[in-house]
Amino acid sequence: TEHFQLLGISSLFLAIKMHAKKIRGMNSKKASSLTNGFCSPHHISKMEGIIGDKLNWKLKIATPAHFLYHYCELITYVLFLHPK
Repeated sequence: TEHFQLLGISSLFLAIKMHAKKIRGMNSKKASSLTNGFCSPHHISKMEGIIGDKLNWKLKIATPAHFLYHYCELITYVLFLHPK
């Protein structure tokens, strides 16, 4: 379970860095404090690199339009390709 917490806080840290450029001062030390010190700043930074490497650093900011596109594709699939 400690790996899930590390993965979760590292993912949150990446999302904050991508989405909230106005949030200044957010760093791995502050992210570590969100886990009450369970995950060290070093481990968070290291996991951030692992996540980026696994995704080939192809990170995008999702918008409502992205969600709508995928939702419409799903509805089309369900309604037209697999009717009751």
